[in-house]
Amino acid sequence: MDDLTTLDDAELLRRHVAGDGGAAFGELFRRHRDRMFAVAVRTTSNRELAADAVQEAFISAFRRAGAY
Repeated sequence: MDDLTTLDDAELLRRHVAGDGGAAFGELFRRHRDRMFAVAVRTTSNRELAADAVQEAFISAFRRAGAY
């Protein structure tokens, strides 16, 4: 198996869309979750609402990655 940490985001997205079983999207999530959460907390001023927003954003991205 490839070391996904060495791949750029575009390649990870391509692999996810091709059906890699979630590993590539998992790496995208790991890379971007903290920054997305920080932005959401600053935007909402509410940690729980921010966590929900980030979760919904990643779910949407996971489902619609092929349209990106």
